[in-house]
Amino acid sequence: MDDRQFQSLDAKVDALIRLLAAPLIQGKPIAESAPLLSQLGLDNNQITAICNTTPNVIRTALSRAGKGPISRRGPRRGKKE
Repeated sequence: MDDRQFQSLDAKVDALIRLLAAPLIQGKPIAESAPLLSQLGLDNNQITAICNTTPNVIRTALSRAGKGPISRRGPRRGKKE
């Protein structure tokens, strides 16, 4: 397989990924879509293309999703056991 054939195959696989991912994220905000697509193994560039947004938006959504809920009280400070 030469380089031209490989690039053609790669483009077709990327198109299939976008087609299969579209129904999963339809109607969902990016804050939900980006982590879901990331868990499925897609990289940030692929998620950016599927969600039709910027890389910065995807990075922010994934960063916020990884942190979990924000605690208002902060870390516990008490007796050490």
